[in-house]
Amino acid sequence: MQNTIGKNASPFEFSLRLIDVLAIEVASQLASLLHFNVLLQDGTPIQTALVFLCCALAFLLLPQLGLYNSWRGRSMAVMFGRIAAAWALVLLIGLFFSFLIHHVGYVSRLWVFYWYVIGVGLLVLSRIVVYSTL
Repeated sequence: MQNTIGKNASPFEFSLRLIDVLAIEVASQLASLLHFNVLLQDGTPIQTALVFLCCALAFLLLPQLGLYNSWRGRSMAVMFGRIAAAWALVLLIGLFFSFLIHHVGYVSRLWVFYWYVIGVGLLVLSRIVVYSTL
């Protein structure tokens, strides 16, 4: 029996990273529709810049936080908690950079909250779908 996932671990991890970035982008659009009733492109430029920054940070930081390690035999609740904590860290770093360029005042706190909650939901949902297909 061949170990297909073991042989293709790097492309598999890269695919999961892209799925996570896509989930974060979709979450930002859904949060914008929920809060502003418009797509994110029609909002303030700082929110679009914050989304781009957080997507790049997620692509770079989430592997460092152990989200793509093997979770076989471990608790799913711990994995979901780690996802929520990692996404919170990425979002806080993005908000910190917005603070440094003096534009954090233009970012809606309610939109950020919606983005975080929807983002956690989509990240968890993507993990459930991926692990159930494996």
